[in-house]
Amino acid sequence: MHDIVQASGGHMVNLRRPEGRLESRAGNGMIGSERVMALVTARGGSKRLPGKNLRPLGGRPMIAWTVAAAKASCHIDRVVLSSDDPDIMAAAVAAGCEVPFIRPAPLAADDTPSAAVVHHALTTLDDPCEWLVLLQPTSPLRTASDIDGCLELAHRSGASSAVSVTEMEKPVHFQFWLTAQGTLQPVLGGSVSEAVKSLAGSSKHAHTLNGAVYVVRVEHFLRTGLLFDDASLAYAMPRQRSVDIDTEQDFLLAELLVSCHNSVGS
Repeated sequence: MHDIVQASGGHMVNLRRPEGRLESRAGNGMIGSERVMALVTARGGSKRLPGKNLRPLGGRPMIAWTVAAAKASCHIDRVVLSSDDPDIMAAAVAAGCEVPFIRPAPLAADDTPSAAVVHHALTTLDDPCEWLVLLQPTSPLRTASDIDGCLELAHRSGASSAVSVTEMEKPVHFQFWLTAQGTLQPVLGGSVSEAVKSLAGSSKHAHTLNGAVYVVRVEHFLRTGLLFDDASLAYAMPRQRSVDIDTEQDFLLAELLVSCHNSVGS
């Protein structure tokens, strides 16, 4: 592990971990008597929206929003970055995040699963934490309250994991595959007319993972390799805090929401 790496522009970034434990700003850290570590995952080389993790949003790099939310949590003891990109590392350090290692290139590919990145971080750090919170910078509008709420849900329920979700805009009965002939095939099966009838008689909306918060007990993850499973609990978040930025349109929506929030608060 190198303590110094070179970012673009030639400036050097010191990645050495500060002495002592990093406490959360909002409280004393921990949940109950159990230690919590947040892992922020941000690789370079995004193809759909290049440079998205560093793109300015509301006057600061997008990754800084996630670091700030983690540091404002009442329960998180340590905030760590996993990245292969020196510029992302520099921005994370500037925001107050630890960068105790550089992610290996084989774990920074487009198809690298998040579980592999989490496993690398846990085995590299050997941190005695009981809980891990996975936070992706592409969900910049999630708050410290969302992080704490998801953690508290898992802890008080005795669950091994919890994930954040949001309500889908359209009922699941209106989700269709397109057939080779260009016709509609309901995702739930049956005919289109049956789907329409089901929609008319139902007020329920399906929920989808929003990518904002993943909470897992470390022992459970190291034993199963799973961040969530059939027994995971769902923490519901409103749509306005569930923007998952993967495209230019997603980013423009996030900018609009931030602008509206700032206008209301001013």
